[in-house]
This record gives sequence, structure tokens and C-alpha cells, in this order.
Amino acid sequence: LASLVDQHLHLAGPLAEQKTPLVFVSEYTLKTRKQIIRSETRNPLLRLRRTVWTTQFERRIRDAVALAAGIQCNGTPTYDAYRAINSNPLLYFDTRVGAADIVDDATLERRFASLRDGNPLRLAYSGRLIAMKGADHLPLVARELRKRNIPFTMKICGDGTLVPVLNAAIAQYGLGDAVELTGEIDFQTELLPYVRSEVDLFVCCHRQGDPSCSYMETMACGTPIVGYDNEAFEGIVRTTNVGWPVPMDRPDAMAEAIARLHGDRAALVRAATASRDVAARNTFEKTMEIRIAHMLQCSGERKRRAAS
Repeated sequence: LASLVDQHLHLAGPLAEQKTPLVFVSEYTLKTRKQIIRSETRNPLLRLRRTVWTTQFERRIRDAVALAAGIQCNGTPTYDAYRAINSNPLLYFDTRVGAADIVDDATLERRFASLRDGNPLRLAYSGRLIAMKGADHLPLVARELRKRNIPFTMKICGDGTLVPVLNAAIAQYGLGDAVELTGEIDFQTELLPYVRSEVDLFVCCHRQGDPSCSYMETMACGTPIVGYDNEAFEGIVRTTNVGWPVPMDRPDAMAEAIARLHGDRAALVRAATASRDVAARNTFEKTMEIRIAHMLQCSGERKRRAAS
């Protein structure tokens, strides 16, 4: 098992010659890697250099994937990109949530009662507070909601380099009564119980198609997502009613989508139930089971080829 990184790609050729099975794990497409470079690199010359390098690196990735016994794709973007060039592609969705932590009906019903009572929408985000995750857009979304007179609260859970930027924006826009930075909280004992019981909608401003485990873990809490239309989120909502994609880098469009949902609480209820059901089919246990079975399948097929 190896990653699609520079240090591992050279293994593909020799292992294929030796008939030794190699399975790659993939997460970032070329498009996503370019988006990450754009979001994290301010110097234009350095940004160009990194973009050229990662474009050339993609050729090496594709050559290695074609030689491997299999590839495990975290999310639909790399699955769509590489499944045609490898004989054993597997699609999975990364998550740390086991079956025991999937939200139950009683907890969901308490949340739904709050929605039906017309209470302010309880919004949240959790994750690294860095540029590629779009954390700096969260106060902009909140400001746009204020302009539209939408009642809401927003909790931002996590830590990162943008904390000072977020604090300054919250103060500048007068959002202190509605937006709160909680800092980093424990995933198992604090974050999961909070999202399960107190969050109506997860606000995701990810500027790139990183197949973040936040998607499936949020859905396991029965919490639908409104997010920028990066290729990872688009892949999830393509066939499931678990959230609402909006145009990239458009906090105003994000706020407009939330405003519509404020007036359509039934849509939030439907998406919450669908989110829980999708996550229940993709728990940590089930995901590890299919990944292990896939590795055994790839190993058996390569051994059969070597013996023939």
C-alpha cells in the first residue's frame, strides 16, 4: 500500500516486474493540487513554478497508477480521474465515525423540532482554519446573512493560521453576538455530540477538492452541508440529497442558499435524514472492510497472473 507521492511512485515499475502487488491510495486530482497551490502561494513566480511541476508530476502519477495492481480512491474526483487506467479501482469515503456514533432518530427529531419551531438556524464549521479550507470566507457568509436579515448563529470549531484574521473580521463586521470561535475541541467527546445535537447546517467554504473526512463525518451526525462546488463535494451530492453546492468563492451565493433554506425547513429535514443514511452505509468499519477486501483481491489477482 503506497501513496501517490514522489517518494513512492518509483515502486510501481520494479514491483510490477516482480509480480508483487502494489495498491496506491489517491486523494488529490491535478485540478485540486492546482487549487491548493493557488490558495496557499502568494508569490506569482513561485505559484507558476509549483503549477508547472505538479502538471508534469501528473504524468508520472498516471504511469504509476497504470502499473499498479489496484488503486483506492478517497472520493469521486480521483476515482473518476484514474479508474479507466487501472484494472482494480475502488471508491471509498474517508471517515473516523463508526456505526455506534451515527446519529439516532431521537436526536434528529429534537433538532427537527427546533427547525419546525422557526428558531434561528444553527450553523457550524469544523476543521483547520487555513486558506485552502476557505475559513476566511465564513465571516463573509455571516455578514451576507446579516444583510439579508436571516436569524442565525455560527460556531467555528478548530485552529489554524487564520484565527487572527477571523477574529478581526468578526469584530469589523459586528458579528460577535452571532459568530463564535470555539478553538480546537476533542473530536470524539465534544465535536461529534455537538454537531449531532445542535447543528442544523454545516457551512463548508473549501476552495479545493480535498476529499476531507469532514464531509462524511458531518453527514454521520445527520447534518446536511452547504458548500462551495469543489469536485469532492460535487461528487458527493451528484447522486445524493445531502446538501447544496454553490459557486466557488461566492460567500454571497452561500448566504443566499442559506436564506432559502431558512424559508424551507422541510428541505433541511429531508437532507439531514439522507445524510445520516448515506453515512450509515460508509462507516469506519464498513470502509475498512471493503478496503481490506480490495487489497486481498488485488493481491490474489496479481499472484494468479504471476503463476500463469
